[in-house]
Amino acid sequence: MKKLYRLVSPNNLEIYTINSTGRINLHKSVDPLGFNFKKIQNLLLSSYFTNWDTTLIENSAYKPNSEINMFASQSIYESDSIFITAPFQEKNTGYWAQAWAPKNKLNPYLKNIPKNIKIYPEALTIFEPTGNLYWISGPLILNFSKRSGFVEVNIPEEFTKTIKENLNDLYFKPRTEFSIFKKKKSIYVFLALSFLAFSLVFTWNHSFNDFIKQKNNPNITFDNAISGLALLNIIQSSIPDGMIEKIKFNQKTESTVYTFYSITEALNFFNLASKYSNTLIEWSISMDKNLVTFTKKRAK
Repeated sequence: MKKLYRLVSPNNLEIYTINSTGRINLHKSVDPLGFNFKKIQNLLLSSYFTNWDTTLIENSAYKPNSEINMFASQSIYESDSIFITAPFQEKNTGYWAQAWAPKNKLNPYLKNIPKNIKIYPEALTIFEPTGNLYWISGPLILNFSKRSGFVEVNIPEEFTKTIKENLNDLYFKPRTEFSIFKKKKSIYVFLALSFLAFSLVFTWNHSFNDFIKQKNNPNITFDNAISGLALLNIIQSSIPDGMIEKIKFNQKTESTVYTFYSITEALNFFNLASKYSNTLIEWSISMDKNLVTFTKKRAK
């Protein structure tokens, strides 16, 4: 059977056993001052150490952040001076509940408890199906409320019913717990570091490969200037108006093709251009029917 330790007050620590249905039975009470808290795995805090509140929120889409303090405006404590539980909703009633515990009350025990301990608020985790049993929790008298699904406080001055001195025969439901030690998300840290390492290796590897490729196979630089335009500036004065049908520039082969309306006009121009071989020394000239082609000579 699992054990549940209930810190009732600075002078009383109760030890319970929990059966498979969640029913708890008192085993014994000890003085917490001389007890080894390091062996505790499940610790229940009475109303001496905790406060709590409940509220009905009819909006079914409401999903509060697990670290939000729903009742901060109703607490006398500053947010950094308390431990809180994640908000919890009882589905059967629609009520939300949250508990908080002043750090100054728990600090004497924190240095002696293990990091993996689970600490629960009694008010949100103790269940009694009839709602007719009352028990003492710290300075308060509590009973289970069917209306909210959580315990509620009774005023001692107006109370005349039988009161239990402990939680014997009540039920424990670990619905929510205090966030005492921030749990390190080691798996996420590991994945983040792994991704970072992979990124660095991937980037270095590709950068190195690109460097080698660039060194062995340098990029070919293309001159986007249309070389035939310079040729046109040279010979345009030698071409009578109305002789040329069109001019085609081929940037890839660095050639310029003049299309004449007739072979005779093309031949006359070819003969004229051939006389300017010194001026057009960078170009080779050829003729095919009514086409005269200038091709820029490549450096050898």
